[in-house]
Amino acid sequence: MIEIKQSLIAERGELCECGCGRKAAEVHHCLIHTMKRYHNILTCKENCMLLCRECHSSGKWNSYEGRVKFWGMQCKRYSVDHMRSWLESLPLKDKPKF
Repeated sequence: MIEIKQSLIAERGELCECGCGRKAAEVHHCLIHTMKRYHNILTCKENCMLLCRECHSSGKWNSYEGRVKFWGMQCKRYSVDHMRSWLESLPLKDKPKF
């Protein structure tokens, strides 16, 4: 988890990605976070965001609205085609719909 955090900080900066202005302390698995057996493939830049402790514990990003907002952020960052390709590559039966 330390490697992905350092990679995200290098790419996105060290501030909380929700826009609160605080320093990010934690990595949040945003789109898919409950599939423990796939933890390694879900711990990637497409699925993770940097949050401060307060925003992470708020649960906002676990809601459908939070995931849709994150999907939009990622599509702007990496392109819609890239994100759709990444989502299709996952070995999951039920994939999120955006």
